Amino acid sequence: MASILAKGTYEQDVSRMADENSNTTSAMSTCDAESPCGHVPVPGQVLQSSKKYHYDCEADPRQNDRSKQLKWCSCSRPHMRAFYCCNWGFFFACLIWFAINPLLPEIRTSLSLETSTIWTSSILSLSGTILMRLALGPLCDIIGPRTMFPIVLCFASIPTACIGLINTATGLFIVRTLVGLAGAVFVLCQVWMSAMFANETKGTAISIVAGWGNFASGLTQLMVGSALLPAFKILFDGDAERAWRMVPIVPAVMASIAGIVIVMISDDTPRGNYHELRQQGQPETHRQFPRLGALKRSTWFLCVQNACATGVELTLHNASVLYFQDEFDQTTESSAAIASILGWMGLACGIGGYLSDKANERIGFRGRLCIQAVILLCEGSLIIIFSRMKSFGGAIVTMTVLSLFIQVSEGTTYSIAPFVDVAEGTVSGIVSAAGNLGAILWGLTFRQLSYGRAFMVMGATAMASAFLSPLIIPNIEVGNDERESVGSTYQSSKVPNIEVGNDERESIGSTYQSSKVPNIEVGNDECESVGSTYQSSKSSKKSVQRVEVSRSALLANADFFRRRCSDSHLMAVVKSNAYGHGIPEVVSVLSGVVDWFGVNSFEEAARVRCLDSETPILVMGMNACHFEEQAIAPLQNLTFVISSIRAIERLRASAPDSDFHVKLDTGLSRLGYRQGDEMNALLSYLGHHPDLPWTGIMTHFANVDDETYTLNQLGQFLTFRSQAQEFAKRPLMAHAAASSAALTIPESRLDMVRVGIGLYGLWPSHEVEQSIKSRSEPGLKPVMQWVSCIVHCHWIPAGSFVGYDCTLQVNHPTRIGVVPIGYFEGYCRALSNRSSVLICGRRCNVVGPVSMNMMNVDITSVPQACEGDRVVLIGKSGEEVISVEDLAQIMGTIPYEVVSRVKESLPRVIVD
Repeated sequence: MASILAKGTYEQDVSRMADENSNTTSAMSTCDAESPCGHVPVPGQVLQSSKKYHYDCEADPRQNDRSKQLKWCSCSRPHMRAFYCCNWGFFFACLIWFAINPLLPEIRTSLSLETSTIWTSSILSLSGTILMRLALGPLCDIIGPRTMFPIVLCFASIPTACIGLINTATGLFIVRTLVGLAGAVFVLCQVWMSAMFANETKGTAISIVAGWGNFASGLTQLMVGSALLPAFKILFDGDAERAWRMVPIVPAVMASIAGIVIVMISDDTPRGNYHELRQQGQPETHRQFPRLGALKRSTWFLCVQNACATGVELTLHNASVLYFQDEFDQTTESSAAIASILGWMGLACGIGGYLSDKANERIGFRGRLCIQAVILLCEGSLIIIFSRMKSFGGAIVTMTVLSLFIQVSEGTTYSIAPFVDVAEGTVSGIVSAAGNLGAILWGLTFRQLSYGRAFMVMGATAMASAFLSPLIIPNIEVGNDERESVGSTYQSSKVPNIEVGNDERESIGSTYQSSKVPNIEVGNDECESVGSTYQSSKSSKKSVQRVEVSRSALLANADFFRRRCSDSHLMAVVKSNAYGHGIPEVVSVLSGVVDWFGVNSFEEAARVRCLDSETPILVMGMNACHFEEQAIAPLQNLTFVISSIRAIERLRASAPDSDFHVKLDTGLSRLGYRQGDEMNALLSYLGHHPDLPWTGIMTHFANVDDETYTLNQLGQFLTFRSQAQEFAKRPLMAHAAASSAALTIPESRLDMVRVGIGLYGLWPSHEVEQSIKSRSEPGLKPVMQWVSCIVHCHWIPAGSFVGYDCTLQVNHPTRIGVVPIGYFEGYCRALSNRSSVLICGRRCNVVGPVSMNMMNVDITSVPQACEGDRVVLIGKSGEEVISVEDLAQIMGTIPYEVVSRVKESLPRVIVD
C-alpha cells in the first residue's frame, strides 16, 4: 500500500509540474545546433532552427543552418530572399558596369578617339574592378557582404551617371576606372551565397547569381545600345552625342535604388543579422586572416583558370561590338544586338554550378575538377574555331556555342572557389580579381595583335589551363560527405587546410601507431612515415559529444602573441594533443601562421609532419632512454632538445643528421645542464666534436610570477649564451620564454617564444591575466568549447537519490537529464555535485557523482530542455559562460590539467 501511495504521489507531482509548463511551445525544443538552446544533430536527423525564421528550405544545422536546396518558387527569408536579392543586386551592378560598352562607338566618334584609346579605357575599368575585389574580399570575411551592397552600388552609380560629362580621353579613363567598382559586387555575392547555402548547393547558387549578372550584361547591350540610345536620339532630334551623354543616368538611378532596397529586406545569415548574433553571443563571421587564403597555391591555380573563363567573357564583351563592326561592317545597333548573345547565355553559368555539384555528389571533389578541365578544353577549342570563321552567319553560330561553354566554365570555377580555403571572401576576391586581370591581359593582346591571332592565343591558353585542375587541393569545410574524396585523393603533406573532426580523418591518413614508430623515411608527398599514417577514431561532427576548436580565436591569439613578440620567432606548442585541443585541428589552422611547432615526443612530431611538411618542429621531451628504445625516422626540419651527453650520443646513433638544442637548468631543477662542472663538461664534449649539428640553447623558467627569481634564471642563461656563442663560433638560437614570460618579461623573449597555454586562450596565471588587463590591452580568446547533449530525460520524485553511493538526495520532484560524459572522457569526478553545465543558455547543476561515462544534471529549471539538446560543459551558451578556470578552481588544479585531460578519442571539430 505504501508503495502504491508513493507512486500515486509521484505521478501527481509529475502531472502538476507538467501542467505548469504546458504553455511551452514546441519551438522551444527544436532549437538550432549553435543557439543557446540548441540540439546537437544526430545521424539522420535534420533540425530546424527557431532562431528567427521558419525555414522554407531544408536547412542543415551541421552547416550553421545553410540551405541544402534551392526552392525556386519561394522568396521567403532568409535563404531564398537572400538568393534573389543577390541575383538582382548583381544584375544591377552589371547594368552600370557594362552601360558604357554599347556607347563606346558613339564616344569614339564624338571625341575623335583611337581604337587603342578605347581598349586602354577598358583595361583601366578592369583594373578598378581588380583593386576593389581584392579589397572587398577580406572585408567580407570581417564584416559580411550584405551591408556592403548599398555602399558599393551607390558609389559605383556616381561615375556611371557622370559618363555624360566625359570630354577627353583622360576623362574617359577616370570614369571607367571608377565604374569598375561595380564589378566587385560579385565578391559580395559569392560570400553571401556561401553563408546561406550548404556545400551541396552553394556551387549552383553562386553560379546562377553569376549567370544572372552575365545575363544583365547582354540585356545591357540591348537596353542601352538598342533601346535607350535610339530612344534618346529621337528625343534629341537625332543628336547622337546628347543621347549618349544622357543614357547612363537611367541605369545609375536604378542601381542606387536596388542597393538600398536589398539591405532593407534581407539577412546576413540564416540565423539573422550580425548585430543580432553579437547580442546573442554567437559567432558572426569567419574573421579569417586574408593571407591564409592568399598563400594557397590552389588559389593561384584557380586564378589562372578564371582568367581563361571570366577573363575571356569580359574581353568578348568589350571586343564583340567593335569586332563585328570592323570585320563584318555592322552598325552599332546591330553589333550591340549580336554582342548581347554573350549576356543571353549568362544564365547557362548555373549549368556549370549544377554539373559541378552533381559531379561532387558522385565522386567527390575530384568530380568538380574533372568537369572544370573538360569545359575549359572545349572552350579553348571553340575560341580557336571562332578565330577562323570568315562568314557572318558562322561567326554568330560559333560565338553562341562558345558563349555557352564560357558561362559553364565560369560556373564550375565559382563552384570550386568556396572550397579552396575557409577565408572564402579573400579567396573569392583574389579569384574574381584574376578574371579581371585576365581580361586586362587579353585586352593588351587584342591591342597589339590582329583579331585572328589574338583569338588563337586566347584559345590555346584556355586549353592549357585545363591541365591545372589536378593541382587544386581543397579545404573542405566538413559537415557533409565530401571528406572521403579529400582523404583518398590528396596527401596530407600537401598541407590542405582541412577541418578535421568529421566522419573520417582520412585527410591525415589511415592508422597512426602511437607506440613504436618504424624507421620509415618520411617523404614530402606521403605520410606513410608514421606507421600507416594517422587516423582518429571514426568520429563524426554528427556525434553527440565533441570538442569545438575555434579557428578565429586560435588565429587571434596567435596574432596577439605575434604582435607582442614581433622581434622573436613564434612557436606553437602542440604537445599533449595540443593541450587537449587536437593536434590535427590546431596544426591545420596554424600551418603557415607560426614559425615553429613544439612537441614532447617523436610520435607527436610525426603527426605534425603529416599535416605540415615544412614548418620546423622542436621535440622537447626526449632523453637518452627514449633514443635507445625507439628508432628515429628522418623527418624534415626536426630538432631535438638534449639534456645530457649520453642523449647526444644516442641521438647521433639514431639520427646523426638531426639538429639539437642544448637545455640548461637555471632553476627548475628538472632537466638540463647546471652552471659549473656540468656546463664545462658539455662544452668540452662539444669542443671535441665540432661537426655536431648544435643549433640552439634553451631553458625553462620556474615561476614567472616571482620576477626576482625569473630574472636570476635569465641572467644565468644569458651568461651561458655568451660563452656558447664564442665557443660554437656560429649563431645559436636562444629561447627561454613560454606564455607567461612572453607576456610580462620582454627581455626574456630572445630569439623565440614558446607559446602553449596562452595560444589556446587560457591565462598562465591569475597574476599574468591581471597584469595584461590592467594595461587595458585586449585579452586572450578561449579556443575550446566542449559540448555534448542530453540523451535521456526523466522525472524523479522528492526523496530520490541520484547516482552511485547515494551522495545526493533531492527534496522536490526533479527533472534529470543524462549526459554521456564521464571521468573516462576527462570530466573529473571531483566535479560531482559541485559544477554545472549550460543548457538552453541556463546553468544546470551536476547532481550525483560523475560516473565513468555518464553524469546527471538537474534540468528542472529548463522545462523546454529535451533529448538531443546541446549541453555545454566548457564554453558559452546565451549570456552564460563556464570557463576552464572555473572548473580548475573547483577541482583545485590549474587550467592546463582541465583541457589536457579531455579524452583524445572525442571528436575535435574546427568551427567559425
